[in-house]
Amino acid sequence: MEINIRFTRFTILVLLIHISGVSFAKTSITGLRCEYLCNPLGMNVANPRLSWLIESSEANVNQTACEIRVATSVELLRTQRNLVWSTGKVNSDQSVNLEYKGPSLESKTRYFWQVRIWDNKGKSTDWSTPAWWETALLEPSLWKADWIFATGKTPGDHRPVYFRKEFSINKKIRSARLYISSLGLYQAFINGVKVSADLFTPGWTSFNKRIQYQTYDITNYLGSQNAIGAIVGDGW
Repeated sequence: MEINIRFTRFTILVLLIHISGVSFAKTSITGLRCEYLCNPLGMNVANPRLSWLIESSEANVNQTACEIRVATSVELLRTQRNLVWSTGKVNSDQSVNLEYKGPSLESKTRYFWQVRIWDNKGKSTDWSTPAWWETALLEPSLWKADWIFATGKTPGDHRPVYFRKEFSINKKIRSARLYISSLGLYQAFINGVKVSADLFTPGWTSFNKRIQYQTYDITNYLGSQNAIGAIVGDGW
């Protein structure tokens, strides 16, 4: 009798473990990317491409449909109010480089997005954790800066040039961006702190045809009294 009771208990225990394992099987969406980047700053693409990864504890799980929604805040995403774009359920197995096809994007705006999918077993996932991209200056009219030239330089003088300017801010700073480029290689500083770990900026191009620029979030670098500086050397 004792042997039979122990066997029954063991059988029940194994059954409960098996049931528990099935109930916790889950598929989720991770690795959200915009133009292959994680939360990119200064995106100047009118119709950025969105990608994601599918993770599942089950075998043989494939995407059969997806839904993307975009808003200007996480709260609007959560409440589904004033969405910038919503695809609705789209029958597609594509999870790489789905092009944004909503209304025209506004410059200097952060867009939050998330996605969910349906799999080949008829189940839908939860909405992914929101990701974002932030647009740069999309309209040519917004580019109002002029090139700053060093005085007294001769063609044979290859020494780097140091530019510096002090400025004051008398308002509370909500956010600040630095859009910067150079005809040569540069390193930029705010209040003596280098704004990024990037090297060889602005990157190789044929300067007489095209010049790249970078966008940096400098909100936390600024105070009431500030100085911006840049060291610029010869280019390519």
